[in-house]
Amino acid sequence: MVPKMNITFIFKTESSMLLRALPLLPLCLLLACQVNDDGPKPDTGEADADTDADADTDADTDTDSGDTGTETWEQTEVGARLSATWPAFVAATGALDAAGALAAYEGDLAALVGEAEAATGLAWDADIRAALAVGRPSDVVDAEFLVREAMLRWFRDLLADAVAFYPVADASQDAAILALLSTAHDIWVTPLADLAPTADAYWGESIGAFVEDAFVAARDGVRAQSHIDVGAARQMIEKGTFTLIHRVVLAESTAAYTLSTAPTRHQFTAARRARGAYTLFEDRITDSNLANAKNSWGAVRIEDTFTGPLDLLDTRTVWTELDVAFAKRTYAYSNHAETNPAENLGTAAGVIRAFEGRTYYGLIAPGVVDPLGVDTA
Repeated sequence: MVPKMNITFIFKTESSMLLRALPLLPLCLLLACQVNDDGPKPDTGEADADTDADADTDADTDTDSGDTGTETWEQTEVGARLSATWPAFVAATGALDAAGALAAYEGDLAALVGEAEAATGLAWDADIRAALAVGRPSDVVDAEFLVREAMLRWFRDLLADAVAFYPVADASQDAAILALLSTAHDIWVTPLADLAPTADAYWGESIGAFVEDAFVAARDGVRAQSHIDVGAARQMIEKGTFTLIHRVVLAESTAAYTLSTAPTRHQFTAARRARGAYTLFEDRITDSNLANAKNSWGAVRIEDTFTGPLDLLDTRTVWTELDVAFAKRTYAYSNHAETNPAENLGTAAGVIRAFEGRTYYGLIAPGVVDPLGVDTA
């Protein structure tokens, strides 16, 4: 089953005081339930069974589930190619070495970007090559995040393809679904999870571990033929990754800010990395597909902040504008049962959307908590 998470806070220690700051989540409290094939059951925190024998069986099942979490992922062909090419590329971009980055990019990494282009219908290769040809430090950073963007969009498409088998998937399709999840996991491990230390350090969280646990939940859900578990885990993986990106944007913005009239190269680079991380999920800020869940004016302010003087790089402005967009998305996905109860209240779709909404809440939680001065340690 999908791991239980604190409704109040997902990525850090629970604080009951945060319940006072949950006007965005009217539905999450209602839909925080476990659902099996027979319908929804409130999550009381107690064993489902009435007998001691059944309780023992439940305990054994929990142990088995924990053992599943220690199972290693078999590396896919995509994963093998990424692990062979990404370290040299990111080492060169980290050193702002355009020639070294281009040499590392040529060959298999460029081919993988080509595969991402074919899978998503988007284009990155020409911009990556153009940036490395110019070779300024800012261009080298841009090239790194363009490759990350290509991999992220491919990763998101793989997750979408995996859940597209449901709700009518049967055991004969498990291998195909697991193959998609394995490839997505390999992309997560190499060009995305390496951002986790920066993200986790910003607010003392464990976002990388959260995403790994969600991948395990997705794999277990496939084996259990559970549409809800796979769909909910997919949302935790994707929105957990957005949360990781959000924290990287804030961390690099903070590192870039200076009142000095002679900023260091590190500060300029941090500003560019903040902008690069922002572009990884910029479409979530400006997306017009979800009604009333975008912040286009905020996107303009964020871009102006990243490209202006470093003494005007106000992390709070970036933080606020990001959270405006993601608060709208949190509310939108948490409010489906109220706006369309027949389709969403107590249904698989409704529970999956509730998980999506409350994972988005984990993204904006620091912005809710920080101004209130609530200690969640």
